[in-house]
Amino acid sequence: MSKQATGEGGIILGSGAYWERVNRSTVFGALMQNAAATNYQRTLRDTAARAAAAVEEVYADLQKNAETLPDMPIESRNALAKQMRGLYDVCRSCGVSCSHGLDCVTILNRAAFRSFGGAPADARAVQNAVAKIRNSPQFFQSEAVDIVRRAVNYGVSSAVGSSAQKAAFLKDVMQGKDTDFLKAVLAAYSGGGQSAQTRSAASVIGGRDYRSRIESKVFLQTLTLAQGDNYGRMLTDALRSIAVQLERDLTQNVREHNYINDDTVRILRAALAELRACGVSIGASERKIEHLDWFVGGDAGKIRRLQQKLNELGVGERLTEDGVFGAKTLAAWNKFKEILSGSVPTLGFIDPLQPNVTGYRHILADKNRPRGRAAEVYNVDSLPKKYKASVILNKPGHKGVAFMLDHPHIIDGGIEGYH
Repeated sequence: MSKQATGEGGIILGSGAYWERVNRSTVFGALMQNAAATNYQRTLRDTAARAAAAVEEVYADLQKNAETLPDMPIESRNALAKQMRGLYDVCRSCGVSCSHGLDCVTILNRAAFRSFGGAPADARAVQNAVAKIRNSPQFFQSEAVDIVRRAVNYGVSSAVGSSAQKAAFLKDVMQGKDTDFLKAVLAAYSGGGQSAQTRSAASVIGGRDYRSRIESKVFLQTLTLAQGDNYGRMLTDALRSIAVQLERDLTQNVREHNYINDDTVRILRAALAELRACGVSIGASERKIEHLDWFVGGDAGKIRRLQQKLNELGVGERLTEDGVFGAKTLAAWNKFKEILSGSVPTLGFIDPLQPNVTGYRHILADKNRPRGRAAEVYNVDSLPKKYKASVILNKPGHKGVAFMLDHPHIIDGGIEGYH
């Protein structure tokens, strides 16, 4: 017995509750103004607009604190540059202007190599030096940091004194560079070397709190670490997840011979159009919607009319006209499609012989003419009753006849009955 199609949890397929559940299983649940809707294109554009605004805010902070950016820890600087690139990609993919996205990345990258009063601080060398401080086999971290700090404040000779171990350690950390390099190393190690000027109104620029605040402004939620900074892929994966869930639910309902009503058909097709416009593959979902729509097209009354038509045509086993799309009705419908030599396009109502929907048409051929003369074909609505002869079901542009019922007519002076 057929029933109205449902998704997980028994929620009616295509209903507001269904979309809210599907959307909230992804980041789109929080991104959308109405989680029960399917306006994914607008949601992406709104998200990109917020991303562009966030980039402008960061750009202003970087401009204001340009002189002290080199004091920012390397980890924070790299993380913020990656975040800006991710937000820029979101804007670009949605066609939203983000003029300073790459500018932020450039400013942060330049700051990594800016001079600290002398030679440029190589980012990789700084990272190596920090690792040597943290993993020194001769000194505790606190001792190692104190040696480096004394070298910066009082000079290398004062820091090492007569200790060969300290001299060897400091030489290894400095890697042939000067004490200005050690300033960058201390700033990177401490993670708190920013001056007051490298703080925005709410948090340290580039720090975890700062980046989280930017994410929350753009995506209206706290993102997990697994989602990372590849925001474009995160959004695409979320849309794909929605499309996969919809196709999975459609497939299950096709197997169960369930149905969807006319409003659901419209809603599901609109959702597929949104997903397709966002560059997401919808698989075989459109075909499965057609399949479910054909089962009922709206209500049990339409199934009953289908059963009546199939009985009138004598297709398959005689059906009980009860409005239930069961196995016998399905078998008769499949047999009727075989008679038509192919599939019938999606129908807006159940009568499969409606010409304005299926493309097939009734025509009448007046054969009450001498043998050898071509039959004249008329439109069934315009032909006078006195000329009614043969009923033919065909499709314009297709050769051959899909179905034909000859009314009684004269052949060589004799009357030929129904055949």
